[in-house]
Amino acid sequence: MGSKTSKMCCPQLRKKKRQKAHKEGPSSQELNDLNAKSQGPNELLQKIKEYEQEIRNILQKHQEEKTALADAHKADVEARTLVLQAQAQKDRDAETVKLLSEQAATMKAEMEEMFAELQKSYEQEKSSLTEIHQQLTDALQESVDELNSQLASFREKMKRVEESILSQDYQRHIQDYGSPGQFWEKELQSLHFVIEMKSELIREQDKRLQRHKSTMERSLELEERSRTLQQENEALKVQTQKQGAITVYGIYSIIWKPVIQKAINYRKAISHIICFDQT
Repeated sequence: MGSKTSKMCCPQLRKKKRQKAHKEGPSSQELNDLNAKSQGPNELLQKIKEYEQEIRNILQKHQEEKTALADAHKADVEARTLVLQAQAQKDRDAETVKLLSEQAATMKAEMEEMFAELQKSYEQEKSSLTEIHQQLTDALQESVDELNSQLASFREKMKRVEESILSQDYQRHIQDYGSPGQFWEKELQSLHFVIEMKSELIREQDKRLQRHKSTMERSLELEERSRTLQQENEALKVQTQKQGAITVYGIYSIIWKPVIQKAINYRKAISHIICFDQT
């Protein structure tokens, strides 16, 4: 506003000065004519030099005013240009903020959906593993019950071992060839009993060992799968937290940091223009 007012006032000031000089011209000329008759040539030359110096001063002052007006107009144009550029940049930044906010909201929704799906998958896998573990527990209990049943059966067989084929063959041998003596007879019967008992025990232990081996392998496999799922779940949580932090920092770095810097530059330009108007 200061530069525009000075631009309008200066032409009026120059016009008034020209009118004043025009009005004073005839009277000065008459005085010069009258004085020329009464004064000598030297005084006339001195008057002419003074008039020329006054004209030069007026022209110099006019040039200074013209230069000041041009500088003020240039500063005003630059200030308006900065304001328009700042407004345009502000509009672009607002559009960028809106776009990034929409993208961040979309990414957040996608990540929440993905996390929900993984959580659902994890819960399903956990439920499946729990069910399998229960099945294995039931199977082990059945194995224990079966082993108890086999133990009872084995004890029953121990009672009937004397009636086994070996015992019958031994009795038949004694009937055919005679008894080797009461001591050796008891020893042989005990030996036959121990052999059959050991053989049956070895077979039962081998079956039980195979069942336990298979059960342990399945249990280890389930533990490994459960541990892997837990690690994947923790990694996903960490990744989600990092992604949120990166998104917030990216929006600040891309948008607000340049806006703050431009606001500082704009304030400096306005301060410079105000100081110029005051001088």
